[in-house]
Amino acid sequence: EIQQNINRANQDKLEGIVESIDDGFILINLFKKITYVNSRTYNIFKLNRPVDACEEINNCFPELSELIMPLIDQLMVSKKAVHIEQYFHYLHIWLDIDIYLQPQNISIFIKDITRRKQTEEKLFKQSAKISAIVDNAADGILTINKKGFIQTFNAAAEMMFGYLGNEVIGQHLNKVLSKTSQ
Repeated sequence: EIQQNINRANQDKLEGIVESIDDGFILINLFKKITYVNSRTYNIFKLNRPVDACEEINNCFPELSELIMPLIDQLMVSKKAVHIEQYFHYLHIWLDIDIYLQPQNISIFIKDITRRKQTEEKLFKQSAKISAIVDNAADGILTINKKGFIQTFNAAAEMMFGYLGNEVIGQHLNKVLSKTSQ
């Protein structure tokens, strides 16, 4: 009875920790049956009902199951953690999924990274727009970092300084200036 109380206390402590994390968490056994799902997972997948222990993962999370089952098979062979970022169309969210093999279980951590992906997309579009402007400018434009190393070098700068961009990007500005001062 003492051992049961210790086991229950440890299980309660673990459950408290898993419920406090911001990630979704699914624990499945080696037979691919769900043994635990934290509440954040329900929120991510917009589920209202709890998932009963030992239920098949493909019954509760069919879209997730379709993606991760081949990854779990890969994990079982390689014994190495698996990471994937995937867009889920039906939920309109990006998920970052990490899968880890433990001696008797498989842990799946799920994080909603939609905001990060949206920010990356905005930055990419903004960067592409700025690059198009710089690349097509009639004036020679080069940018340097705080230490004086060249980061961008447009076509007009190539004509002006006599270097190709790929020759000077990553080089110190002094390389370009020393040639022009001669």
